[in-house]
Amino acid sequence: MIREDYIIRMIDQLVKVLLKILVNKETKNYQEAINNIDAAFDSMIGLDLNIINALAAQDLISLLKFSSDEKAKNVKCIVVAKLLKEKAEIGRITDSDNSNSIIDYQKALYLYMEGLLNNDNLDIDTSNYFADVTEIIEKLGDKVPQELRISIKNFYALKDQFDNANNNKV
Repeated sequence: MIREDYIIRMIDQLVKVLLKILVNKETKNYQEAINNIDAAFDSMIGLDLNIINALAAQDLISLLKFSSDEKAKNVKCIVVAKLLKEKAEIGRITDSDNSNSIIDYQKALYLYMEGLLNNDNLDIDTSNYFADVTEIIEKLGDKVPQELRISIKNFYALKDQFDNANNNKV
């Protein structure tokens, strides 16, 4: 019961911060949106944005696994992925070369794959995040990491999109 309350509270916090980020993006207050993301990482995950940026995706996943039970780890992976996707979208607008956005999208994709493909015992509806994954894959194009291609095929199979799972793009 305590674990479920923790997960529900984390999802509730995510929704609130996403609303703040959306408002700041719409008003072109991108730095404040990044500050919202940083604060969310700190309060929800216990890591600041500098640490998130410095860690490779697999290291971040390992850190989340170490600090949580399986259910909470998967939710944390999804939360971090969603926040990284938002950061990447802001970066696409504000950065001229988009290199940081590509890294953020790649990290988000790793984290989504970890959280969504291992969600057998989650009490939340993860289908809301499927569109994010598809969007990230499309934005990355040929920059999708090779080691994620099998996971992506499994993701599409999970979504019953077997045509996409066998698509040559992935």
